[in-house]
Amino acid sequence: EGVRERAAVAQTNLERYVGAWHARDPSAFVSLLAEDASFVMPPTPVWFHGKDAVAEFVAARFREHAWQLRPTSANGLPAFGLYRAHPEGGHVAHGIQLLELEGDRVRSIHTFLVMKDARLFATFGLPARLGAVGSPIAPAVASTDFVKSSGTV
Repeated sequence: EGVRERAAVAQTNLERYVGAWHARDPSAFVSLLAEDASFVMPPTPVWFHGKDAVAEFVAARFREHAWQLRPTSANGLPAFGLYRAHPEGGHVAHGIQLLELEGDRVRSIHTFLVMKDARLFATFGLPARLGAVGSPIAPAVASTDFVKSSGTV
């Protein structure tokens, strides 16, 4: 398998990853995980290890909120601005999510939570909010173009 083929597979899987979050689809999400996947959320001391544990945690988040992801990159890895639906409309910054891929699977998810201080998003060229208070929930964006912005966490 050549570099272009691997890049095409990675791009397809990243698009599926975004689609799973936007659709709040736990089955689609879990299909992308490696068996030994992990999910961490600095600065909190929360860590999930193993496909089942990660899937259970994320499925619960899907039931609680609608989500939007916007592509970026960080530390040379694919990354997303993760936005949570706000009860008064739009989506608010929740964290910067870095993915470590292994072949065609997601091996690690690092979600750096913004904890009410969304200034980190500006480092990645991302807005702190999608849509205004009182506006409908921001529409999904399927693009996973990772070359637009880059930051370091």
